[in-house]
Amino acid sequence: MKTAMAGSQEGLGIDSQQSRSLELKNELHTFFHDLKNFRPCGTLFMYGFPDHPCKNQWLDFEYALIGKSFNGIIKDLISLIVRGLAAVRYRVFHDGVAILRVYLLVHCSDNEYKLKQYSRFPNLDEKEYRLKVQSLINVMDFNKRSWYIGNCEQLLNYLIDHHVIIFDFKFAGLKGSTKWSIFNRTLEVDEFHIDRMIHGECYRDYIPEFDASSSSSSSPIKENKEERLLQIYNKISSPEFQLDRMSSFEKEIMNEVLNDEIPGFQSTLYAYQRRSVAKMYEKEIFSEKLIQKIYVKVNNDYYLNVENKRIYEKPEYFETPKGGILAENMGLGKTCITLALICITKFQISELPEGFKPNKISGMKSLLNNCVELITERAIPWRQYEDILPTSVTQSLLSNHVKFKITEAKMENYRLIQFEKERYLTSSTMIVVPDNLFNQWISEIKKHIKTNYLKVIEIRAVNSESPTLTKILDSDVVLVSIGAFKHKTHQGILKSVYWKRLVVDEGHSMSSNTSNSVQFASDLMAERRWIITGTPTDGLTGLHMEEDNNEYTIKKKFIARNDLKKLGVLWGSFFKMKPWIPNDSIGESKLWSSRVINPFLKNSKYASYEVEQHLRALLVRHSIKDVELDVKLPKLHHIPVYIKPSFFDTLSINLFIAVLAINTVTSERTDKDYMFHPSNKIHLQRLISNLQKAAFYWTGFSIQDIEGLLNIAQYAAGNKDKVYSEEDYKLLHNSIYIAKAALSNSRWRSACTLHEMSYFVGNLPKMFRQEYSISNYEKFDDYGNQIGVYGYPQLISIQKFFYRSRLIESEDILDESLMKESKPFWKNYWRAGTNKNSRSKVVLNSDFEKQEKIDLTALKYVEKLPKWADGFDPMQEEENNQKRHSSNEVDDNEGSTRKMKKKKAGQSNSNFRPSLKQAKSVQQMLRDGLLLGTASSKLSYLGSRLMENQTKKIKSIVFYEFENSAYYLTELLDILGVNYLMYSSYLNPRERSMNLITFDSFDVSLHGGTVLIMDLKLASHGLTILEATNVFFINPVWNKTIEAQAIKRSHRIGQTKEVFVETLILEKTIEEEMYKKRHSHSNDGDEQLEKNLIDNTGMQEYILRFEFLKMFDDFIDEYEPLRSKTTCNEDLKLGEYDDDGGIGIKSCTSKVVDNIRTWKVPLFSNENLNHISGVINNNKNHKKTNEMSEKKASVSTQQVLSKLKQR
Repeated sequence: MKTAMAGSQEGLGIDSQQSRSLELKNELHTFFHDLKNFRPCGTLFMYGFPDHPCKNQWLDFEYALIGKSFNGIIKDLISLIVRGLAAVRYRVFHDGVAILRVYLLVHCSDNEYKLKQYSRFPNLDEKEYRLKVQSLINVMDFNKRSWYIGNCEQLLNYLIDHHVIIFDFKFAGLKGSTKWSIFNRTLEVDEFHIDRMIHGECYRDYIPEFDASSSSSSSPIKENKEERLLQIYNKISSPEFQLDRMSSFEKEIMNEVLNDEIPGFQSTLYAYQRRSVAKMYEKEIFSEKLIQKIYVKVNNDYYLNVENKRIYEKPEYFETPKGGILAENMGLGKTCITLALICITKFQISELPEGFKPNKISGMKSLLNNCVELITERAIPWRQYEDILPTSVTQSLLSNHVKFKITEAKMENYRLIQFEKERYLTSSTMIVVPDNLFNQWISEIKKHIKTNYLKVIEIRAVNSESPTLTKILDSDVVLVSIGAFKHKTHQGILKSVYWKRLVVDEGHSMSSNTSNSVQFASDLMAERRWIITGTPTDGLTGLHMEEDNNEYTIKKKFIARNDLKKLGVLWGSFFKMKPWIPNDSIGESKLWSSRVINPFLKNSKYASYEVEQHLRALLVRHSIKDVELDVKLPKLHHIPVYIKPSFFDTLSINLFIAVLAINTVTSERTDKDYMFHPSNKIHLQRLISNLQKAAFYWTGFSIQDIEGLLNIAQYAAGNKDKVYSEEDYKLLHNSIYIAKAALSNSRWRSACTLHEMSYFVGNLPKMFRQEYSISNYEKFDDYGNQIGVYGYPQLISIQKFFYRSRLIESEDILDESLMKESKPFWKNYWRAGTNKNSRSKVVLNSDFEKQEKIDLTALKYVEKLPKWADGFDPMQEEENNQKRHSSNEVDDNEGSTRKMKKKKAGQSNSNFRPSLKQAKSVQQMLRDGLLLGTASSKLSYLGSRLMENQTKKIKSIVFYEFENSAYYLTELLDILGVNYLMYSSYLNPRERSMNLITFDSFDVSLHGGTVLIMDLKLASHGLTILEATNVFFINPVWNKTIEAQAIKRSHRIGQTKEVFVETLILEKTIEEEMYKKRHSHSNDGDEQLEKNLIDNTGMQEYILRFEFLKMFDDFIDEYEPLRSKTTCNEDLKLGEYDDDGGIGIKSCTSKVVDNIRTWKVPLFSNENLNHISGVINNNKNHKKTNEMSEKKASVSTQQVLSKLKQR
């Protein structure tokens, strides 16, 4: 009995289950046949359609049609219909002509669930679905008239009026679906037909645009990704406002800004700056939901997702943050604009984030407490009425800090521990700045903001004291260096606040997905977020400059994918924009990659629209044209200055050419021994870098190096087993001559052994030359003594000795005192020279190889001239070489105004004596000491120009690319007593900042002009140096973008004077070729040259020409006097001279002849005295010791020499 009942119940259960299944099937059938759940897309026209008895009616697409057609379109339709993804209604007219109305299912989560239950067929994957729907879109007619054709007459009229494709229902020429060869499927074609769908157009063929410049008439225009991205960047227009959305209170603030009535702000803003401030304020008060551009509206009825080809009732949005990117061009006052924004919102308080509740005090509360609680919870800016509120109310409001709790989690012993943390609302703004700009921000606050208007807390460094929570909540600005920001020392207190605003200066670093600062910025809670940078990405790095009357824009080379990745990190990690927030809190959003980056790289215009929409939503910037309507910068005068090489410049450069020439000949230009072989690229690159350094000064070759080079060249030239071309023999003979010219010159031998700049000094008593000189020159001074050659340490020691002993009257006492002084000097000098660590100069950084030890064993070779030197006359030898090759040489001696007198190198002419000056007292003779010149033409030129600028009370910047040039320049300025400050990577950020402040505040009326010597690598971002109106580049800069960025330090908004820029170029050297090559590329419209100089084909060809410079064409002396071209024809004097009874200290004087200023430089002057005693430059952060001034040959040079020796 029980069994029978159980069976009966089972049967009832089965029936019930079948009943529910049947009911579900009916529901699903009804759902997928109800056109309310679908949206109309377009129509298709066919002929040869099976006849139907119910003509003139719209019919369901019957399954009976399956198998009767081999048309790919019908197959695709059926594939979608049987899975419930599409619906079709058709109508058959006469002669089998039919119109098909195509509907697509609305996509949503409920419908997705129904689809899984409905279809008896395997689900289509995303790719298949996209292909089938896109194929239909590409052939459908979207004109409304086609949808409402009701009879044969309307059909006929439509076919006459429009271009229509009519498909053969039974067409069997194509196998499989979605591969219709008559339709060329490309992204451009697909997007063209999607546009037809959006605009409701009938069928049209896609006609691509063709490149008229192409040799093939069928070459469509293809825009590269970088060009498209750059076009998007350039479309970002100047700010416009949406005042209709603002309240009267907000409009009042906007009017105050636009009328330059900013509370607490004492500077006057330009109109474009006021517009930027107003736009930033607007972005902070309005957060928008913007439709993602992959959703396009069709028929004002539904949205098509152009990526997955699905239909949606509602699109997806992205939400703009309260904030954005202040991306004004460099020099347009971004710091000033930001400070103005802080001033107008000073009293505003951060509001409770959505979903959080404040911690309230329980129990009975007074009316006052209830009011205070309401005011603080709703972030009402009560402090602007503080002056009129009763004291008791003010105190209650100040003591009531609203806080809320958040839940955080951390891993501990492999367990996830959750805990609550409190966050406090505040009216304070945190500004994170690069370490080297910290002092500049302090300076800008003092300059633009009224005293005591803003309460500023400074967290300058990691070891700075952390402010208390109370102080932060009571402040207006917390200024934090990036070094302190990313260190854990201060992160605890900074995280306890829900900041009103987070500002990151030079915030392009926030596009990294790995740094500690990015991670911490992402973890911080801030209501409003701003990045300040003129270079949000590489592609957005643009510099507009005005050079005389010619405008030019510098564009940086960039990669579109990298730019888009950086933007994605900014949107998701820093700005926390939905839906781009990555799963791991920082880094690149996968959704951003799939929806934007990848489609953009495939040339999707909808991805381009998306990028443009995001940039418009976040960027605040002005076009250059709009800025120029408000402000006109003073003129920028940028000229190249061509400088004739000195004797030693010529010798050094020729030695490099000889090294390369001998390598080329002996390697026979093959295999790895050849320096230009691809495997030697790194060594060649470093060798060329050293050749560039040699354009300033070079002591890197040792005597042994050049002796080895000479032996190799002589062996190759005399080797009868090898036969070289006539041109190669010429290279060998020239190289032999240059090696001999160097080895026979005693000044070169001593300078390259001691690694010192050679300073030529005359009119000193003979005893100084005997005790301190490193070499002698064969010429004589005004007193008939040989001119002495000294290094920097020797001259500084002499100057210090003079200032201590200048009142000595007896020659014997002077001689004795000098000997006592010189002995410990030389002892210390040799000790320092043999100790690499103690002798490496402070100016060096990790990119500059430290000096090698002085090789004391090599000292014995300095005075030991080769035996052949007695019979070697370098001038006569050069003349012989010229005669030998006269048929192939071009005589370019015309116009030569300087000739060196014939004499044998290293020998003195004892028969020659100049007319001697009348004998003077020892005191008077000491004061006659003259610095005649240096061994470097550029150094002498810069010395002359900077003395002129100091006299004329002008502030200058000297940019250097190679450390050795800055090294020698500071030495000369010490000797001359010229004011200078350093801005180099060897200084820590705080010292660099202090030097900028000192430079800015330096009183030229008291001390004369000064110069800032700056590493070019540190000159690219953020710095403002308006005080400088003269700018010098020691050498031409290969990358024009870097050069332009450096110039922008001085030539920017706020500059009221014309700026004069000089690029020093050594004539007939690699520098001149560099400048010409770079200039020619600029004229051709190229954006950027190769990153490395040696990668440029033209430069390689120049080097391989091995153009030796003529040694004795243009030299009177081996030294270069301190002289330079000038536009000021007035004779100048540096310092005042008080005779003081014949024992006063002289001053530097100059004469101008034919626009050339030449200085007469006494070795002892008041400027030098003040300099040595630290009266003016006591804040240089720069030590000077008796160290070497140039490293020995680099590894790359030694590599070449070793290869030559092996051969």
